[in-house]
Amino acid sequence: MIEVLENISLDQGIVDACQQLKRSGYLIALDDFVQTPAWKPLVDLADFIKVDVLASSPAEQRRLSKEFEGSAVRLVAEKVENYEVFQRTRNWGYVYFQGYFFSRPEMLTHHDVPAHKLTYLRILQAANQKHIDMGQVAERIKSEASLSYRLLRYLNSPAFFLASEVRSIPHCLALLGERGTRKWVSLVAVACMTDGKPEELVTVPLIRARFCELLAPAAGLGDSADDLFLLGLLSAIDAVLDMKMDDVLKEIKIRQEISDALLGKENRFREILEIVFCYEKGQWQEIDRAAKRWHIHPDKVPELFMQSLEWMRGLTSGQEIAVSEES
Repeated sequence: MIEVLENISLDQGIVDACQQLKRSGYLIALDDFVQTPAWKPLVDLADFIKVDVLASSPAEQRRLSKEFEGSAVRLVAEKVENYEVFQRTRNWGYVYFQGYFFSRPEMLTHHDVPAHKLTYLRILQAANQKHIDMGQVAERIKSEASLSYRLLRYLNSPAFFLASEVRSIPHCLALLGERGTRKWVSLVAVACMTDGKPEELVTVPLIRARFCELLAPAAGLGDSADDLFLLGLLSAIDAVLDMKMDDVLKEIKIRQEISDALLGKENRFREILEIVFCYEKGQWQEIDRAAKRWHIHPDKVPELFMQSLEWMRGLTSGQEIAVSEES
């Protein structure tokens, strides 16, 4: 998709370029749209029109919804900061939304972790001890029927080409090994905790986890790849559990450096996580500065992101690991 910013000096060259891109299969989005006659050639090419709901009036937002009603153009409400604006624009026909209303969930002051999710937290904690006790992990997995089922199904899948079926949890963990157990338990525990949550709260932590893991060797932190994977995986756990991050971390004990990074404290892990956050927000100059500081070639960052995205797609489609009952 090509996003055409509102501050460009529109001329025939830009229109011609957009027409060529459109013919090549690209989608066209117009950012911070303000309707003027000069922009009509691009409106005719547009697939998406993004409307800044803070910079435009409700009357204008409504007018645009009527203007493009029934057309192929899809309206995007951006800078949505509360439920009222989200509901209003959705009722008017806007189909995509972005803003702090979605990425900064309101946290309840006092909120307990639901009992079944607390079980997953405990299992996740057991799997990520510095010196993992495989017997303890096995016992905790056996206490949660859904995890036992997923683990047995995973290892009995065609991907492993085992000579005989695996029938016990300790045998499963022995086949996975310590590193594989840590990763598998962490992935599935977080996936189970997102039950009933929007799809993005499943996919975003997975992408972040793999992205952080891949950035580790590029940044000279290869020995910490597993820790960075866990960091990315837990980076949205506050939204998953509707709790403040510091309250979540009181429920589980993880490596201090990971905990500090999740709380926003400056350390090397937090710096890697910030690269991930900047990439999500398209803050390219910040990424370039961070990449230079960590001696990562700037072109390497988008390459690693795309690898993370493909890994997530394979994961959630059941090609890599079973994370849902349907996969």
